[in-house]
Amino acid sequence: MDFRRLEKADKLYRTIKEFDEALSCLECDGGTKYPSIVFEIKFDGPDGREQKQLPMTLSSEFISFIKSEIIKARGSAVAEFNKIFF
Repeated sequence: MDFRRLEKADKLYRTIKEFDEALSCLECDGGTKYPSIVFEIKFDGPDGREQKQLPMTLSSEFISFIKSEIIKARGSAVAEFNKIFF
């Protein structure tokens, strides 16, 4: 195995770990957490920023979408990683 393949495998491994960490933010032992999405808006003012929370229904839809996309991307990275070694 050459050095380039090892570098690529290392990068994919780190990417897979990042996907796992992202998924762990959205899940817990008993199932799914109910996180809400909060946008931070920066502007010129006394505090310089403001936070706006999305309604729970919309947050839940976004979270479901984000989770499914992370799972797809993680699956692709795992498949590519496995091609290197198997």
